[in-house]
Amino acid sequence: MGSFGAISKSKIYTHFHLLCQNLKNKSNFKISNLLSISKSRVKNLKLNAHLPYNPKDNKSKS
Repeated sequence: MGSFGAISKSKIYTHFHLLCQNLKNKSNFKISNLLSISKSRVKNLKLNAHLPYNPKDNKSKS
């Protein structure tokens, strides 16, 4: 996989979610260097990859 540009968003989020499970102790900085993407992109991907896999965290507290 050369870059994230040619992959659908849903596949990116799935792959990133799985990747983050293996890199739990790595900082956004280290992940960004490993993948050659910005720290803000890592932060965004973490947020968006987390949403579909943790629906109980996403429910509004009414």
